[in-house]
Amino acid sequence: LAKYYNAAKQLRDLCPKLFISDFDRREYQRIINVYAETHEKQTVKDFHHHVKACIKDLFHDGLIDKDPTYRVVIKGAEPTRAKKRKFLQKEELSK
Repeated sequence: LAKYYNAAKQLRDLCPKLFISDFDRREYQRIINVYAETHEKQTVKDFHHHVKACIKDLFHDGLIDKDPTYRVVIKGAEPTRAKKRKFLQKEELSK
């Protein structure tokens, strides 16, 4: 639940004067692009999924006519730190 509150806060920061009636694919893509300028791609995906869930509810409740999240392009910075390699030692294989 905290992640949804965080996504709502980020939306308010990115577009404080946006109304549901003004929300379309172009505006949503702009929001995602601005968010992606300062975040890694996986973080942008997570943000998109949280916002998308709320927008889907608006769409299915009939508050908006079209789904602005449809076919959005997710961008973002590449991870800054390398992933740790994961492997087992010989002793761990026999357990």
